[in-house]
Amino acid sequence: MMENPKNILILFALAEQLYEKGQLQESVPFYKYVIENEKDSYSDHFVMSQYRLFRVVLGTNAEENWENVIRFSPYRNRLPENYQLDALFQLAKICFALQKWERSEQYADELRLLADTVYRHELDRMKRNKKGESLKTERHLVYYYGLGHLYKSVSLEMQGLYEEAKKYVQVYADLGWFELLDEDGRKEVERFKVWAKANSYTLEVLSGNTSIIEEYADYLDSLPTNEVLAGLNAIMKSANTYHFCVDEILERFASQIASFDQFTEAIGLDRHLRFRYQMAIYEFGKGRIERGIEETIYYLSLADLMNRHNEALTYIALFGWLGNLNKRIGNQNELGG
Repeated sequence: MMENPKNILILFALAEQLYEKGQLQESVPFYKYVIENEKDSYSDHFVMSQYRLFRVVLGTNAEENWENVIRFSPYRNRLPENYQLDALFQLAKICFALQKWERSEQYADELRLLADTVYRHELDRMKRNKKGESLKTERHLVYYYGLGHLYKSVSLEMQGLYEEAKKYVQVYADLGWFELLDEDGRKEVERFKVWAKANSYTLEVLSGNTSIIEEYADYLDSLPTNEVLAGLNAIMKSANTYHFCVDEILERFASQIASFDQFTEAIGLDRHLRFRYQMAIYEFGKGRIERGIEETIYYLSLADLMNRHNEALTYIALFGWLGNLNKRIGNQNELGG
């Protein structure tokens, strides 16, 4: 059947129909058939099949997601620009969730460049009244432009380059100058303002500016739970770095912390994983051994869920710290007795 090139196109059309109907898993075998049997790796249906498969199989398993990135990434620049924008966003996002900061930064740079190029082209077309439909994308163009700068900033943040990260936060803090905005675009601009404010607080806290902790906590109180999780990550990391107490803040956000298990997608799980790691360090640092053990077990269970076993083995040094701490406590008790 596959010896006839026309049949490859028929199977691709069938896969596309299933995909558009939301029958994503059902479309997978057909996209795979196209990829395995199409000899021209530059053909539109081959490249689109790679992209569709990349989108469908993304999940929470870290190893599978990384294999998916490796498999798809060589084809990203062969996509039409409207799909390429979303592909670069997804690559930056999943690499960020995998804590591959430099790769996330690379895709963020590519996304920034492409979004700017597309914006200039669309703006020129509009001003010259050139005929033809505008570029159709899943989200407004300003969304991709802003996300390129956002992922650039958070990737730099994760590498400890806080001052450099601030430059990119300033870009997406105010995107009102974007000339192609409609109602959806203006809503995106407002979302980026919120994210920029939260991330500005984050960078200040991580840089050691502890004077704004309470102000930051007040701001987090007005945000949804996923943003609270991101903010508490920064606060906990800062508390462990600069050795200050945040017990009152943890008590204040106890109900939100209890609901962090609701996050099941890659970014949310990664944030939750990092939060539990910082919590374990914090509790052990306060001498609260039982709580430290609970947080460590919580961390390990999340790492197992996400199939991040190698990372868990690296962080298992927490138990070595615990053993040394217990020995010191035991020796002190013996001396006291």
